[in-house]
Amino acid sequence: MYVKHILVEEPDEGRTFMSGSGREVWCSNVPIDSNDVIPTLIHWQEEGIELGIISNFDTRIYSVLEGLDLKEYFDSITVSSLVGAAKPDPQIFWSALEKHQCKPDEAWHIGDSLAEDYQGAIAVGLRAFCLDRDS
Repeated sequence: MYVKHILVEEPDEGRTFMSGSGREVWCSNVPIDSNDVIPTLIHWQEEGIELGIISNFDTRIYSVLEGLDLKEYFDSITVSSLVGAAKPDPQIFWSALEKHQCKPDEAWHIGDSLAEDYQGAIAVGLRAFCLDRDS
């Protein structure tokens, strides 16, 4: 499958969240001090993959991303408090897909929550992955 975009979730307590599609990938809860986060974001950008964030947070996400020096890597930020729906509600996924003019079968979602990220993305038709950094 060809990935076209990457959409991401919110950073929280020193953690960053991501998400995406066909040339998009969506990831979640990747520790910010992990040696692979920034190089991976740079690699995806160099490959022409759009990056975005899906967040069950509020508009403070913007300052959190700026504080972690992550905002520059993302083309879109989809915030639950602005959409009026939080993961796993399909509306937040649809809102993010619309920002990238992308169909669900062209997108991937990588997250750390089985219920909110994985099952929510699957319900919309995204290819989903559940990230477990603890194992």
